[in-house]
Amino acid sequence: MNTLISPTPATKHISTLEALRLLDSLVRESEIGQAYVDNHSSTIVADVIERAERRNARKQMAPHRDQISMHLTAALDAMRASDPQIASFIESIEETMRPMRA
Repeated sequence: MNTLISPTPATKHISTLEALRLLDSLVRESEIGQAYVDNHSSTIVADVIERAERRNARKQMAPHRDQISMHLTAALDAMRASDPQIASFIESIEETMRPMRA
């Protein structure tokens, strides 16, 4: 098998997931490919790739409205706890906004 691997330019970074996919495909296509596929290692590598893809897909999903609200509430609570002046400022803003919410 003659596989040509061209180096990536210094400005282009390759993710670990992309590198693992590339390495997995090269080994599968090599002379030891069948032994690799029959081995438990290929199953482990495939599982790792699948989990990384799912993790990447979750990162790309936009949060739901209730999640945004939950995170904002947690951030506001943390800010209130950090400083009494910030707490009073947040309370005054909430008081001003209360009629607009109704």
